[in-house]
Amino acid sequence: MLAPFLKCPHTELLINVMWNFINLATGLAEQENNLIAVFGADWRDALAVGGETKKREIMRRYRGKLAQVCDGHASQRLRTAMLPVEYIDKKKVIFNLVYATHNATGLVVFWEEAEKTAL
Repeated sequence: MLAPFLKCPHTELLINVMWNFINLATGLAEQENNLIAVFGADWRDALAVGGETKKREIMRRYRGKLAQVCDGHASQRLRTAMLPVEYIDKKKVIFNLVYATHNATGLVVFWEEAEKTAL
């Protein structure tokens, strides 16, 4: 769905990846095709790792799939950054914000603003 936007060289996207929905979908056989489309055919390999490493690996695969959509379609490569957003009263991720851009300066601005928000 995001491919037309990602292929435009002057596009910046901020994508909200709802972690709880991903967890729910991984347990449902009818979601297999959707999970393959989003995370790749070998997405189940990331589940074997477990814990925080599993979350990082799943999101690494997601960001890789975003970049894969753009290969050869933009003058600059797609760059992504991810910011996990946690509940205010516990160390648990609610969602991940994924920032996608073709401009390296955009990544710097994203991280500067993320640091301000964290404070």
